[in-house]
Amino acid sequence: MNCILAISHQKGGVGKTSTALNLSGGLVLQNKRVLLIDLDPQGNASSALGYSRSHQSISIAEVLLQRVPLHAAIYPYKDLPGLYLAPSSMLLVGLPQELPHLRDPNMVLLRAIQECEEDFDYIIIDTPPSLNLLTINALCSANEIIVPMQMEYFAMEGLTDLMETISLLQTSIHPSLQIGGIILNMVNSSTLCQEICAEIQHHFHDLVFQTSIPRTIKIPEAQSHALLLQLYAPHSEGSKAYNRLAEELISRYIPRNPKESPWRKANWGEA
Repeated sequence: MNCILAISHQKGGVGKTSTALNLSGGLVLQNKRVLLIDLDPQGNASSALGYSRSHQSISIAEVLLQRVPLHAAIYPYKDLPGLYLAPSSMLLVGLPQELPHLRDPNMVLLRAIQECEEDFDYIIIDTPPSLNLLTINALCSANEIIVPMQMEYFAMEGLTDLMETISLLQTSIHPSLQIGGIILNMVNSSTLCQEICAEIQHHFHDLVFQTSIPRTIKIPEAQSHALLLQLYAPHSEGSKAYNRLAEELISRYIPRNPKESPWRKANWGEA
């Protein structure tokens, strides 16, 4: 059984996109085949890999509108073989208003993923910071949620909101949904940062990844050059941290109910 992870937090600016990008890169460097789905209308993950929202290629929006299958919207990232992208587009902005007109609007992305999920070891979904049908589709498609946490108290409030959302989805749609791990992100040596780290670890214990991600200018620099951090600054502390995070994710992820998976097997050719 492969692994479908939603990178989610109901606050912006906590590093969801950086996590989605560079965790994907770290997994590929561990010889994993990875699909990154950019479900955020801002499209930052797509632009960081060389696809802008105005790009003329087929995007994940056309997939959600059920105009094309998912494999038609998957593109290889030329600088790192093994990494594939289903890019965002400007059409995603209006999709939360369009999806309610479709059958089972919460499950549109899941049905699309079913067509090709077995061709990837990991499917990483970058989500919007707001709670709408795009986010709900991502959470309903995922085995687990990975939560990046910026070291500030507003991010703690966003985590509380996310926990409430998970509880609602567990009750109504996706009973096995849970947090797979919390990443301490943008960590520095300040007293406030260390206090927040300690508080998160106290409350969430083993859910917190042992690997934390340092605050570094190399991460936005890499994105401005349309490169993963592992390619832009492979020897930087940030790159090494994301690679360790990928190794930790691989070592700790065990499907909890493999016989009860709602995802069927399917195959398709190269994108």
